[in-house]
Amino acid sequence: MPESRKVQYTRMVLADGLIELMKTKPFDKITVRELCDLANVHRSTFYIHYEDIYALLRVIEDDALAWVYASLEELSGTYREGDEAYLRSLERLSECFAKNTQLQVLMSERGDVNFQKQVFSAGF
Repeated sequence: MPESRKVQYTRMVLADGLIELMKTKPFDKITVRELCDLANVHRSTFYIHYEDIYALLRVIEDDALAWVYASLEELSGTYREGDEAYLRSLERLSECFAKNTQLQVLMSERGDVNFQKQVFSAGF
């Protein structure tokens, strides 16, 4: 059964809120209460969706990693390495990566080192 719009919205504001907080604060210093206040979501609602704040971070990281893998797969299936079109596509992918605020935060010093290793081992 597909998720309702309300569930999708709640998960989106929680994920966006966590990324916002991580821009200025180390992840291990962020509390569920602080996140819920920012996202305007009751704490009990948070716990309906996630076991803890680490579970939310894992979902965000999994989504980001899926995007990285899909982007690299598309790139590798379309062009041969060294072709001019390949290089332009890789440049566009790098630009998209650089403009993605969520990935910037996840790849910063406030992000999880294990996630960063996964991204780099993907071949980006």
